Amino acid sequence: NNGVVPDLARKYGDFFFISIPNESQIPSYIADLCVTRLPKTYGIDPYKDIQVITPTKRGPNGTHSLNLTLQNSLNPFKKGKTERQISSTKLFREGDKVMQIRNNYNHEWQRGAETGKGIFNGDVGIIKSIDEIEKSMVIDFDGKVITLGATEHDEIEHAFAITVHKSQGSEFDCVVIPLVPGAPIIITR
Repeated sequence: NNGVVPDLARKYGDFFFISIPNESQIPSYIADLCVTRLPKTYGIDPYKDIQVITPTKRGPNGTHSLNLTLQNSLNPFKKGKTERQISSTKLFREGDKVMQIRNNYNHEWQRGAETGKGIFNGDVGIIKSIDEIEKSMVIDFDGKVITLGATEHDEIEHAFAITVHKSQGSEFDCVVIPLVPGAPIIITR
């Protein structure tokens, strides 16, 4: 916060820095951290407790690439698990971690016997089921269960990795951040 760069060689109780010499190896290293190393070492859940945050959407360490790597590592294809191809670059699968990317005040949700309306930009959930015939998805947003219709799939994106911008105002137990060279306007305090 004060502009003082931490001493990366020093051991902090809740912070560590790992240098990866080849930038192209970072996505697989992050996947290993999220799937195996951090859950095993700290007893944390990769879905609920770990969030990958990156400055950009594009590039080998942007959200698009990292989400694909993490989807295939945390929620790989499995026979009997329904998938829905939305575009040439977007495939949703039952069990995927997703984020609502725009406010929708009309989405009806149910939490047990309680009902209400509204799912908002930044809400994170898990795809519980995909109906291949209706082309709809049932998503659990922290207990608020909604059905997303076929024409509403552009309201969500994968949330295994999110941008720094999307993470503002949120809290996470464990954060993994790839620090790579980038546009100076993005890589600032």
